[in-house]
Amino acid sequence: MTSTTVPVSKKTTLPWAIQWLIEPSESMPPIQRRQARLMSIFLLALILASFLYLFLHNFTSIYQSDLKETISVTVTLIVTYMMSRRGYWKLAGSITIIFIYMSLLLLVITGDDPLEEVDVLAFVILPLLISSIFFSAKSVIYVAVFFSLGELSLPIFAPPITYIDLLSGTLALLWTATIVIYIASRHRDEI
Repeated sequence: MTSTTVPVSKKTTLPWAIQWLIEPSESMPPIQRRQARLMSIFLLALILASFLYLFLHNFTSIYQSDLKETISVTVTLIVTYMMSRRGYWKLAGSITIIFIYMSLLLLVITGDDPLEEVDVLAFVILPLLISSIFFSAKSVIYVAVFFSLGELSLPIFAPPITYIDLLSGTLALLWTATIVIYIASRHRDEI
């Protein structure tokens, strides 16, 4: 006598919920769906990080930054996430890249000593990498030019910073990273 076992479904609501949060519309072409899915995952990670920061800000005295800034960042990320979910993932990605970069510039300009804060611009590599993930190799060059123009405006808005500081520091790093990321992106696009 053989017993028949009934397969037990191990399906939980968590995978369904995650899939619902990250999967783009079925009407999109496969390559665009992949990019939109990556954008959704990236934005959700940033949103979760900002909620964690808000939680830590409210319940501990360790983090003393301005609450309004963190809330505005969180709201902006949620808006770009919703845009991404509606199929406007390229626009959402562009806004996110510009937003991250402008935040870095504002940290330098509004810092107590802009000359010391200029090292923050080393993090400009992050939005540059993000642009290489979601957009073509050609767009990495456009983003780097935009970032360079932003950095070249710093001596106007934060006079302690000079063009020599930028050329010998962050701009050199930005263009070195741009060349490496461009070559890697071109290689990826050819594969």
